[in-house]
Amino acid sequence: FRARGARIMVDRLHGIGRDRKGGTAVRHSRRSRHASSFGRCLALIILLAVPHVRHNGHPLPDAPALNRLLFERYELKPPPPSTVDGGAARHVAVLPLVDPRATHVARVLQLRDGDIARVGVLDGGIDDAAKVRWIWPEGSVGKWTDNESRESRPERLELHDITNALGREKELPEALELTFAEGSEGCLGAPRVDLVLAPPQPKRLENLLPQISQLGVGSVTLCGASGIDSRTFGVHWLKQPAGLRALLVKGLVQSGETLVPKAVIAPRLEKFLRGARGATPTIDDVAPLGRTLRVVAVAGQGGPGAALMLRFSQLEPPSGCPLAQARLLVAVGPESGWSQGELDSLLQVGFRPVSLGPRALESEAATCAALALAASTTRRWSSMR
Repeated sequence: FRARGARIMVDRLHGIGRDRKGGTAVRHSRRSRHASSFGRCLALIILLAVPHVRHNGHPLPDAPALNRLLFERYELKPPPPSTVDGGAARHVAVLPLVDPRATHVARVLQLRDGDIARVGVLDGGIDDAAKVRWIWPEGSVGKWTDNESRESRPERLELHDITNALGREKELPEALELTFAEGSEGCLGAPRVDLVLAPPQPKRLENLLPQISQLGVGSVTLCGASGIDSRTFGVHWLKQPAGLRALLVKGLVQSGETLVPKAVIAPRLEKFLRGARGATPTIDDVAPLGRTLRVVAVAGQGGPGAALMLRFSQLEPPSGCPLAQARLLVAVGPESGWSQGELDSLLQVGFRPVSLGPRALESEAATCAALALAASTTRRWSSMR
């Protein structure tokens, strides 16, 4: 749906249509009012699912707003001078009601004028006290204030309750305005874990990428391997940086962090491991050996290199690297396992096998387990003296 179509839906929500000739507001006929209940339910479902409304020529993020509302830098504008407090400029973001983030604030969080929301700027800072203000159509008398009873706007509503609440509204605001200061306090800091992943099938990878960014990685490299579907690297969203970024941002919305992992596509593993540094990133670009410990995670008993396998709790930081800067690169192979040749290549560039336990795991379980253990390992390093 385009923005104009979404605006028409909002108009129909509160029984107002547009005269085709003059553009003036007119009441619907009795017949259309009889169908208003169905129309409200249908329009709400569409409002919650509208994916690609454009604002100032840019596609709005397609991620649902959950634990933090995240903004691209281009969505922000400076506030009026009167809102600058103590010389510290604050950002202003304005979202149309059909934007999934604004819909979430209105219908799920039930925030009103004067309430506060948790926001952040992608690859930037956060603010846990962004000020909420609703913008109403010109001439409207609507107002949502923070002194309304909380009983009438609980923190979480089921879909049918949201639909009923929408049906009781006589009119709706046009947009949500958020004013906030971009700080860094509260961020967990840049992750010190990187991932090399032989990807599963495209649909499974699409679901896995948000989980990877939730767990926290500095970079994720999708590499080829003998055991993966050769069509994986041909999917359209892997060829478009914006599509891949949107999936990673989807995970950040859940975790509440703002740093978007760097994504590297390396269809040929051997070239990634041994290629000359240049236009195409190599392993030395992603994880320099001097300050990065490289490990290949292996699930299940036996297999190549089983006698040399360590546990994550036994891993030590790279020698000579400051503990606070030491990084850990984890390679997770296909479900069929790395071939002997691929494993030999990994070992030759400094990877060490590390065990994920005796059970055979799917790609999703192995990846999440490896990243959780790796994050715990880097935290342990930071506490070492």
